[in-house]
Amino acid sequence: MTPAKEKAQVAAAARKHHVTIKKRTVATVSGATPMKFTGKRLQLATNKDYNGMFGPKADMQTLSFMTAAHYNQMMGTHVKLGASDVLYGSTKDQTRSRIIVGTSTMRVLGKAAMPFATNIAATGTALLVLQNESAISAVIKQLAPKMKQADIDAMFAQMQTTVYLTLSGSQANQRALAKDIPGDSVQSAAVNRKEILQWMSAFLFMGILIGIMFILATALILYYKQVAEGLADAKRYKILQQVGLSEREVRRTINSQLLTLFYIPLIVAGLHTLVAAPFIQRVLTLFGIYDWWQFLATIGITLGIFAVVYVLMYKTTARVYYRIVK
Repeated sequence: MTPAKEKAQVAAAARKHHVTIKKRTVATVSGATPMKFTGKRLQLATNKDYNGMFGPKADMQTLSFMTAAHYNQMMGTHVKLGASDVLYGSTKDQTRSRIIVGTSTMRVLGKAAMPFATNIAATGTALLVLQNESAISAVIKQLAPKMKQADIDAMFAQMQTTVYLTLSGSQANQRALAKDIPGDSVQSAAVNRKEILQWMSAFLFMGILIGIMFILATALILYYKQVAEGLADAKRYKILQQVGLSEREVRRTINSQLLTLFYIPLIVAGLHTLVAAPFIQRVLTLFGIYDWWQFLATIGITLGIFAVVYVLMYKTTARVYYRIVK
């Protein structure tokens, strides 16, 4: 099927399902390659760059190559690049004036736009636009001098052309449109969103259920433990009151005892969570969750909820305990 016929077919399907195509972007890029910057020098990433305690190193990126002709086709521009000129773009908002690859120094003429990129990966996404395929081949030889020319040629043969559509319409209509477009390589944000919500909601339900179970178990254990200790301590407090311990001092002693019982475990749990946080973050990357600050905020909110629950448990237990010993 020709691109024009395919475009007309997609437009007809969009009208059928009451979806508006707001923008159409055609991008022809190479496969993404793990890269890193050491100062101004661009290098291939190694396995060690992924083994940090907090995940991949901050300078890690997955870099794709694009020719100036394909970039102009994608953006509708008329960019002209020399043999040592490049455009460079990154989801990490990095600005560079020069990039060193092997023994070559390339001048960055401007920022490469990436309308197809999303900032949801564990590493940044970057695009390097060069003059032509020969310039890209020269850069790859500098990055991987042991790479055979046949493999480099095969890489250009596998450059992918992807059509990105920005749509407006209901989620249900967008999912219907995605099913109506022929081909096995069609992906839809609306379809992916529904699938992710379905299996994420199962994990959320399990987490809430298990959390409530543990909170109730902890509350009941601490409550009945203090009731039992209150019955055992009643005689001792009575003796202390007979020798001159005031009611205020009794309350202060009880509060000190209960605060130690309730809040030391909470503090220890917080320390355990902080120690385990880097390892939990690495596991969460398997579920597509890469935002470190969002993860820390979630931990803080969770600890805050537990602290509020502990306050309520403490007040209830202290009231019952004081009534028993009094």
